[in-house]
Amino acid sequence: MKIYAVHYGSLYCGDNETWLFSTEAKARKYYNELLSEIDLEDEDIEVLEQTDNALYIDDDSSGVYQRFSIEQLEIDEEFTV
Repeated sequence: MKIYAVHYGSLYCGDNETWLFSTEAKARKYYNELLSEIDLEDEDIEVLEQTDNALYIDDDSSGVYQRFSIEQLEIDEEFTV
């Protein structure tokens, strides 16, 4: 079974969150919503890495590094919670 994870991490604040989605479309929609809150034109934002599946920034105004990513995970069909 495939699931999709959207991750957010703040390296200085210690905030780390992961959201799981059943489809890539739902995960991509949420990932894009998170990224829409970031103003990459802001002079305090330095983009350290940017790909289709990850954004890693240094925000000088708040003094934190932030990472956003999306990935596909494979889970064994026999896995139970």
